Amino acid sequence: MSGGQPELLDNDTRYTHADALRWLAARFPRPLRVATGYVRLRGLHTLALLPGPEDRPVRILLGAAPEPGLGEDSLPDDEARQVGMLLEAALRRLREERDFDAFPPSRRLQALQAVDEFLSQDRVQVRRFTRRFLHGKAYIFAEEESGEPGAAVVTSANLTAGGLEGNLELGVVNYQPGGVEEAVRWFDALWEQAEEFKDQLRRLLFPDIPQYSPKMVFLRMLLELYGDELEEMAGPVARPTLARFQEDGYRRALRILEKYGGVIYADGVGTGKTHIGLEFVRRYAGERGYYTLIVSPAQLRDEIWRTALLRHNLPGQVVSYQELAMDQQLSREHPNRRPVLAVHKDAYRLVIVDEAHAFRNPDTTYYRALDRLLGGAPKALVLLTATPVNNALWDLYHLIMLFARHDGAFAESLGIRDLRQFFRDAGANDPELISPHRLFPLIDAVAVRRDRRFLQQHYAGDTFPDGTPVRFPEPIFEEKRYDLDEAYPGVFHRIVATIDSLKMARYQPSRYLRTDPHEDSREAVLAGLMQSGLLKRFESSVYAARETVSRMLAVHEALVRACEEHGQVSSLASLRELYAQVREGEVPTEAVDELLEGDSEARPVDDFTDAFLSDLRSDRDALASLLADLSKLLELADPKLATLVEVLQQTPARKV
Repeated sequence: MSGGQPELLDNDTRYTHADALRWLAARFPRPLRVATGYVRLRGLHTLALLPGPEDRPVRILLGAAPEPGLGEDSLPDDEARQVGMLLEAALRRLREERDFDAFPPSRRLQALQAVDEFLSQDRVQVRRFTRRFLHGKAYIFAEEESGEPGAAVVTSANLTAGGLEGNLELGVVNYQPGGVEEAVRWFDALWEQAEEFKDQLRRLLFPDIPQYSPKMVFLRMLLELYGDELEEMAGPVARPTLARFQEDGYRRALRILEKYGGVIYADGVGTGKTHIGLEFVRRYAGERGYYTLIVSPAQLRDEIWRTALLRHNLPGQVVSYQELAMDQQLSREHPNRRPVLAVHKDAYRLVIVDEAHAFRNPDTTYYRALDRLLGGAPKALVLLTATPVNNALWDLYHLIMLFARHDGAFAESLGIRDLRQFFRDAGANDPELISPHRLFPLIDAVAVRRDRRFLQQHYAGDTFPDGTPVRFPEPIFEEKRYDLDEAYPGVFHRIVATIDSLKMARYQPSRYLRTDPHEDSREAVLAGLMQSGLLKRFESSVYAARETVSRMLAVHEALVRACEEHGQVSSLASLRELYAQVREGEVPTEAVDELLEGDSEARPVDDFTDAFLSDLRSDRDALASLLADLSKLLELADPKLATLVEVLQQTPARKV
């Protein structure tokens, strides 16, 4: 800003209009007249804070400046109509600015309050001129024909933040009494033709806000979010094979599927997800003629899915996870590769995955095969699972990525520019920091999830197509004990003692570092979980425990081999990959070699004390002994199985 008396105003190297108005207001305690084509809150706020007498009369004349190309050749009647339209548009923008500024905490709220106080004073008058376009803008400090010194700013600048400070404008300040008097007469002539507008302007800026209850506000928000779904749900049930809650779930899942190319259908256990899958088959294969592939656990392939397709006369191919992983189109490394898919992988347009939580780990052969299947031509993916998150929040991320395909898939629709970073920010790396509030918009957008309690509460009185009420049985817990020590004399205690004796060195290598050995809390937790997990697997069944011990032993042998033959200690991440590559109780030698080559976090064995390799060998030998004991137990009668058979025989009419 230049010093001295303002003469030329340009909002740049010379005075800004706002600074000039403050200078003039302080030196000329005269009434103020303002003519402007546009007005904004920042402009009104500038007037409200001008120095000078508190009782200074202020007249504000609002008009409408023409848009480019308007007003030059218009007829008078047409011009008046256009002026009215432009003025209404300007007022709408002013209202939007008001709505934004009204949200605290912000200095904007203080500015809005200052404008309210300013306009409420009797000394301030507002009129609007709508007869013609108001090209001229003026800010005049002068008495009427008094001869007192005054000033008139004739300018291109409107009463807005841009006009007073931001835009490159041009204005001249006239201090000559004759020029000031002419400006006053020009303004007053327009003022007489204008309409009172102060009350309307105040109502626009400061409307009486009705009092709504929190419940009403919440319902209005829900209506905005889900209004379209409510209208659709109000219609009759279109599929006689579904209950109302299934129909509603299917419709919502279909909308998600058509928007994002995939959906996670995660209703609770026993709510009929198979029927939902069949409806998708009916729509895509039965009605549209698309090739459909269903991927399911082997035990459900024939008994559930193939039988259901035959019963409903629906086309579609059903394969197990194992079959999918060995298809020659999808697997490059499977030793038993063979043709499984009936057609080229890109001919399928619908893929349904049952018990989809089995695909939560991208390092498994199942996941890699499914990922390759979904590449190429777009395919609709329906993931059926009651437990989309099993071990960690990353399970959900990997399921979503099967149809999202890249981390920026939700940038436009949900504002999530990087999905992986979104999960990190939501606490995926630390269960104690998980933020349901942050996750909800994403989960709501891609998943259908309702538990039994929700369905019983909101669909009370509903029936399944066969007339059976929608009601889910309440479990009644009944304890049945069996004696493992009697069945396996001495063996049970020996197994427990062996598990307790494990050093778990593989899971907590930081303890064995030569330099700065320390207890890593995450490693300690992992070791404890693995050790207690072995006991839980044994409680589940001898077979389950043997399978787990067999895989752990294979990885321990691979790790010992890596230390002895390669002089390297694999990272924990690499060991997880080795675990996934166990085949028939062994890790292929080439798998260890390849893993060490690509393991940037592997460390030389010399970084660790001799106790590390010693404890690794000790754990390996203990696991081998444990595996031998468990294998012997499998040859004996299982007391848990015998107890279960006894219960089933006593209660043939009840589900167990």
